[in-house]
Amino acid sequence: MPSTAYQAENFNTSGLVLAGTQTQAKWAVCAYDSDSTTTSTLLATALYTLTLKPTITSISPKSSPAAGGQLITVTGTGFAPVTTPITATAGGIPLTNIKVAANGNSFTATTGARAADSSLPLIVTAPGGTVSSLDPDNNGLPQDGDPATADAPIAFSYSNGITITPNTGAVGTMVTIDVTGAGFSPLDFEPTGGDPTSALAHVFLVEGAYNSATNRGVAECVVGMVVSDTQLVCDLDLAASKLNPTTSGSQGVPIAEDAYILTVVQDGSLGAVGANPSIISSGAAFVVGPY
Repeated sequence: MPSTAYQAENFNTSGLVLAGTQTQAKWAVCAYDSDSTTTSTLLATALYTLTLKPTITSISPKSSPAAGGQLITVTGTGFAPVTTPITATAGGIPLTNIKVAANGNSFTATTGARAADSSLPLIVTAPGGTVSSLDPDNNGLPQDGDPATADAPIAFSYSNGITITPNTGAVGTMVTIDVTGAGFSPLDFEPTGGDPTSALAHVFLVEGAYNSATNRGVAECVVGMVVSDTQLVCDLDLAASKLNPTTSGSQGVPIAEDAYILTVVQDGSLGAVGANPSIISSGAAFVVGPY
């Protein structure tokens, strides 16, 4: 407890500790007009709340599709909103719908939209401070790299996933598809009638997993509009010829009835290492049938 008003302004809390299983403790900060224990006058008091320093022990799941909307559970300590509500981000994007467990040792939240990336931090700001999943024990010391210890980094990732509407089309028709994901704004898509093997971005209809050298798909969905960073619209001609993996020409084979995967590709050049295609997911499945 400081003995003067000046000392009160520079109150040092380093000597205050929580006892046992305490998650918070309240202290009275008092300011007096002198050092005397008998003649000093109390000038002011304030309540100081000491809260638990937050840590992170697990994140489940540790990934989200680029479009967001993934419900995750973060487990650790010090999440109780004893003075202010907690906030959190994953890869710099705020988590929403945060609901803290009664014991303050976990919370659930929903991810926002973000371009695909890996090795990202999940950061929680709680009444007792801020913690990053890349320093989960919150000691500020170098990590030892041992996954069996509490200080092993817990990285979060966003997968390059998309969802599409509609997801079916009749043989020989033209279908306009709405694609939802993230990270579309920086991409420069191949224009109508362009080269399907160019280094520009493309949206291909693929049988199974995309491979820039051997499995480039059966048709290109030509992007007519990038609505926002999280939405684009493309036109898929199901009467179009099959894409040729070795030239910019075609084989003259119509799109057959089958189940395919619509895939957004950052770089459509043959054998491109940095093609960064969207992952195979049920949300990107497109069926060509006799509807």
